[in-house]
Amino acid sequence: DAEHLPSESGMAFADLKKSTATIETVLLAKHFECDVAIDALFGTGLDRAVTGRLSECIQKLNASKIPVIALDLPS
Repeated sequence: DAEHLPSESGMAFADLKKSTATIETVLLAKHFECDVAIDALFGTGLDRAVTGRLSECIQKLNASKIPVIALDLPS
């Protein structure tokens, strides 16, 4: 629920909504068309299991041959 996100997360979520790259875009892609992926999905404060579309996205990215750079801890 976006209304309950901390201020920085809320701003990042608002920016994502303006972006053309969405979780759905990644999930629907047959392959990734990039040289490297930046993992900035969660910070170190995540205290729950990742489920649903985000979990599926992480699994697809991890199964790809693309190098992943994590900003803090890899998802």
